[in-house]
Amino acid sequence: SVSGTLGEASWNDSATFGSLTINSGGTYSATIGTTTISGNFDNDGTFTHNSGTVTITTDANTYLDLTGSGNVYNLITNRSGRAYDWTIAATIDNDLTVTAGTLRASGVGDNLIVTGDVDITGILSDNARGVVMTFGSLTINSGGTYSATSGTTTITSEADSGYGWDNDGT
Repeated sequence: SVSGTLGEASWNDSATFGSLTINSGGTYSATIGTTTISGNFDNDGTFTHNSGTVTITTDANTYLDLTGSGNVYNLITNRSGRAYDWTIAATIDNDLTVTAGTLRASGVGDNLIVTGDVDITGILSDNARGVVMTFGSLTINSGGTYSATSGTTTITSEADSGYGWDNDGT
């Protein structure tokens, strides 16, 4: 639990937490490498991404509370059979990778903006909430599922593959 300041912009290595709670008034300055969280991620303070990656690997279904300020740069979810619910409209400043498990909206209005590429081998779902999703590109790999929103999905660019939308899954 962070109430003061943890980390610095020049952090080159990785950081691993059981859970990461950034309290109101607290600041986490992420590593430029990978921050791995094997529990809850609750940001009610300030998250400074430093162009690093956050990987969620918790063994339990959990909420990603991104209420505070600052966006995640790269987000990877990676635990088969688990569901991760984002609990507020969220922006990922670069790429989203759903390697395993399910990433889904928690409520109506929990829109998702990913400025870079979305790569799905697990499941990405609006959870029947009718949210709006905007992606740089969308790649649904074999075995992956994008459960499209009844709201609007907008794709704004192409992945390195040259496709804006590449569906090899469901």
